[in-house]
Amino acid sequence: MKYALLIAALPFGLLTAGCVAEPEGFACTAIYVTVGVTVLTESGAPADSVEITVTNRRTGTRYEIGDDFSGRGYYTIFTDRYYNQISSKGEPIRVTGRKGTLGFVADYQIAGGDCHIAKLAGPDTVVIR
Repeated sequence: MKYALLIAALPFGLLTAGCVAEPEGFACTAIYVTVGVTVLTESGAPADSVEITVTNRRTGTRYEIGDDFSGRGYYTIFTDRYYNQISSKGEPIRVTGRKGTLGFVADYQIAGGDCHIAKLAGPDTVVIR
């Protein structure tokens, strides 16, 4: 009988394994949401080794995030790490990039929420000049 109950409960455990405890009434997925930007040179090539700075324009908070993990000029600019530290209505986020004398500035609107972040506005690709 013990084994029958264990076997019957196993599918429920597997179904809920992808969820984490959140506020009552919510079941968040275990995915880790990120927002990123592709940085290109003026000739259209991916820009590597760009130093990225991410700042909340409303609060002045600086977020430690941006790295080029792909090697193809794609930089993560915001992650679920900060989902509960920003407004669910969205926050003005400024992303700056520098490589030597070249640079770019891009503005985003990023929302937090009960489980994940979401990009509400902002470019997918920027050119470093």
